[in-house]
Amino acid sequence: MKKLVLLLMLVFSVVAFGACNSKPKVEGLIEEGKLYVGLSADYAPYEFIDLTKEGDEKYVGSDITFMKKIAEELGLQLVLKPMAFDNILTALDTDKIDIAISGFTYAPDRAENYLFSSAYFDDGEGDQILVFNKANQEKFKSLEDLNKADVKVGAQNGSLQQSLVTEQLPNANHIFFEDVNNAFTALKDGQYDAIAVASVVAEALLSSEENKDIVASSFMFEVEDSALYAIMKKGNEKLAEAINPVCEEVAKGDYQKWLDAANQLYEDLGENAGSEIIEPEE
Repeated sequence: MKKLVLLLMLVFSVVAFGACNSKPKVEGLIEEGKLYVGLSADYAPYEFIDLTKEGDEKYVGSDITFMKKIAEELGLQLVLKPMAFDNILTALDTDKIDIAISGFTYAPDRAENYLFSSAYFDDGEGDQILVFNKANQEKFKSLEDLNKADVKVGAQNGSLQQSLVTEQLPNANHIFFEDVNNAFTALKDGQYDAIAVASVVAEALLSSEENKDIVASSFMFEVEDSALYAIMKKGNEKLAEAINPVCEEVAKGDYQKWLDAANQLYEDLGENAGSEIIEPEE
């Protein structure tokens, strides 16, 4: 009898333990058991390429670490889908990905059309600035200095920077590009006078010896919200509900650690830190 009671207690304990550690239910995924994440792998330190590695292991950065944490917490297999930045939200619209991630900050038009997670990082890292060649450091000391027809200002297609340049520098000569790293090269070659970019991305890229002649502005664009968010398709509230507790938890300090580690990795890799843009499948 005692053996039976002990056996029943053991079975009950195992069941109870399993219930306490069960993963949250996630509905509306593209494929059951898998989490498809769209990203632009030209946006260090959020996401970039480690050229010493192959396959999915070559995609590194603080957002990649964050998505691995999300997938682990939800008990899902992470599937990375790298693509051009301006195709990421389109991939959400066409159900090619479940989550968009690439240092996304809040923008009213995005909030109208997409579902934002809770902020996973909110420490001014979404501040938006400009970079230019040192030779123009004295020439450009404010946004007003750039808001002229003869000033060529670049921004990434589909990005918040594109909207900021259009709205806050309406008189400038706007030139929009696909790859941030290539744009820095074009800046040095004189194809742009300045490039709009997130401050944390500028910090990473300016740490490279090859960008030693580029400087960041001491002024910035006005933005409503500088926190970082994951973006989902409207109607996918179940997924948002599942990831929001993780977002709120990592915002307490984990994401900062991942960002610091990504910055250090980018610096350590040097020439082995790269970028890659892959067009989404038809």
